[in-house]
Amino acid sequence: QAFVPWFFNCVPNDNQQAASLFKEIYEIWKFRNIVVVHGSDYDSEKSLVSFMNSVKMAGKPDPLQFNLEDYVQKSGILADKICESEAGCIVLFCQPSASIEFIRQIRQKKMNTRFFGSLMLLNENELSAQELQELDHLLYIPSGEWPVSANITFREEFQKAYKNLPGMVASYAFDGMSVLIEAMKSAGGNNREKIQKSLKNIRYNG
Repeated sequence: QAFVPWFFNCVPNDNQQAASLFKEIYEIWKFRNIVVVHGSDYDSEKSLVSFMNSVKMAGKPDPLQFNLEDYVQKSGILADKICESEAGCIVLFCQPSASIEFIRQIRQKKMNTRFFGSLMLLNENELSAQELQELDHLLYIPSGEWPVSANITFREEFQKAYKNLPGMVASYAFDGMSVLIEAMKSAGGNNREKIQKSLKNIRYNG
């Protein structure tokens, strides 16, 4: 989509994440009165478009949508509107800092609802460990099944090296680099075409 000729990505793309979110919200939890809150930045809008496409393809009615940036100076009004909507769940497509602030505002209203969002919300480079802890049991992000033993080993090694636990960014960065190193070893050097062919043949459970 970005027309970059030499590019690979181990993080689920917007369409894959949207499909996971749709399944979780509509098929597993079977929520009604769904509210979507989004930002106007590039990543947020791309995530929103992918999610809305999943909703439309399934023939579901459009959820109620709010652009967070329309309420920068009147955040309390947005929280009130969402409370009045009796939302079954709230789907967030915003930057991490804006998302956690919005979640706090909703919690202050004593509104008992579940929050869903894309992987970009769990960016440990933008949120502190305390903020990430605050999101536990509040924010649901479908991210697939991670192998338990490999994940435990990685977390332990990362903590030894950096004195803190890895987040989503570190985990996917480790996977991406591991795959690339394996491809370069298999290719026997730094020839781009050989590396590209090696990448196609690698099966890696990160």
